Amino acid sequence: AGRPSIGKSAFLQFVGLTNAEKGKKILFVSAEMSEEMIIGRIMATHQPETIPSTFNILIASDVGTIEAEINKKARDFDLVLVDYIQILKSKIKTRDLYERVTNVSGELKEIATKFNLPLICASQFSRKAEGNQPNLADLKESGALEQDADVVISLWKNKEDDSLSLDDSVSTIRVDLLKNRNGWTFSNGDTKIYSVMFKKPEFRFFDVASFQKM
Repeated sequence: AGRPSIGKSAFLQFVGLTNAEKGKKILFVSAEMSEEMIIGRIMATHQPETIPSTFNILIASDVGTIEAEINKKARDFDLVLVDYIQILKSKIKTRDLYERVTNVSGELKEIATKFNLPLICASQFSRKAEGNQPNLADLKESGALEQDADVVISLWKNKEDDSLSLDDSVSTIRVDLLKNRNGWTFSNGDTKIYSVMFKKPEFRFFDVASFQKM
């Protein structure tokens, strides 16, 4: 989860490509970008012949289309990535945005359980999290996201990090683990900083130590 332009889509793409390069079969679902836009981003770091054949793209605006694709090829996917949850349509028609996001969250949870598949879904934080360290209550439009998710990863920027940067093409993204149903959580405090480096022109993330050696 993160505010707009923090790098949520790029993070999902990076996770998908990294796993696809290891032979995992990935389904990248986008409700926001076209296939051409996604491929254009991939081409920032990959030559056509190096794009993993196990990285599959699905353009879908509703949960029903996602479920149908997984149902058709259930044995073909090791990981499903969804970008992003607030703009997906539920299988149940509703005009209320809060109710729609609640339904979508529950439907995606059912898919993960039914097919025993890990789903990583991008989500927005509400506007009040802008410029602040987000918490679970900032997940936009629905308390169901907080309840349904097994793990919630927060991506956010600290103004002090940006002021120290000498390169506008690189951002320091702070990472909090706000929820972990099966283990420990962590957040950025005064004594410890958990962060990654986001190289925007390449849509790539690096751990801080390896980036400093580049």
